[in-house]
Amino acid sequence: MNKLATIALAAALSFSALHLARADKPGPDWMPVQHVVEQVLKSGYTQVTKIEAEDGRWEGEGIKNGQKMAFQTDPKTGVITSENLDQPGPDWMTAQQVIEQVLKSGYTQVTKIEADSARWKGEGFKNGQRTEFHADPKTGVITSEKLNQLGDWMPAQQVIEQVLKLGYTQVTKLEADGDQWEGEGIKNGQKMEFHADPKTGVITTEKLDD
Repeated sequence: MNKLATIALAAALSFSALHLARADKPGPDWMPVQHVVEQVLKSGYTQVTKIEAEDGRWEGEGIKNGQKMAFQTDPKTGVITSENLDQPGPDWMTAQQVIEQVLKSGYTQVTKIEADSARWKGEGFKNGQRTEFHADPKTGVITSEKLNQLGDWMPAQQVIEQVLKLGYTQVTKLEADGDQWEGEGIKNGQKMEFHADPKTGVITTEKLDD
């Protein structure tokens, strides 16, 4: 098998297995996601496990040189513009310090914090509303934030009922994540992860919870 065929096959396998997150909407002149995956694989990655449109660019995660990496690519060319180990760097502020900084910025509670694509990403409550934020990795200063409201979403209980109709015998976790419902449950005796449409409860992606 020649090199081009090998890359094409790897891209197909990687794309079928990756988690395609639903975040910002790609622009009309953006490179299609499957072509971005192919481009990233040509850059030394053996697998792409996540990719999403975020803040005017493609952001993703994958495996390179046996290590889990976070990367950002140009939206139109798929060329990687930055990459780093998908874990806090040695000069990063600790998670606890970031939480303290965020609480000083008007948040009354921080419910989630994680290292994500060269920054801290989290969720919490500000002015009584659930809010998502990004924070500088070294200072903890919030660089962006947006309301995470359910609006006209299907209520959680109805989503659970919908998922149970689709072959699940149990739902063990369900939460609003970005612009979708994200959950875990049991299907055919196996533990699964799934995403569901926020307004209909229809499952949009699912995979074994490894």
